[in-house]
Amino acid sequence: MTDREILEQLRKQLADENGVPVDEVTVHVCGPNVNGCQHDSDGPMVESEDGRMVSASCSKCGSLSIDRAMWELP
Repeated sequence: MTDREILEQLRKQLADENGVPVDEVTVHVCGPNVNGCQHDSDGPMVESEDGRMVSASCSKCGSLSIDRAMWELP
């Protein structure tokens, strides 16, 4: 299964779980500087489901600061 197929499955799952049409769901995938995004961490704060983590999001692409930091680990 390709990454694109996995992301499409995720999009459908998220739509079903939230009771919205699939075309209303956008999945943002962003690694370090993917597609030239110069990340701004001024988007909404996002809390994990278990409440143990809160991270700022990029207002441009939606990626989370914590996720980008994990990409930067040596």
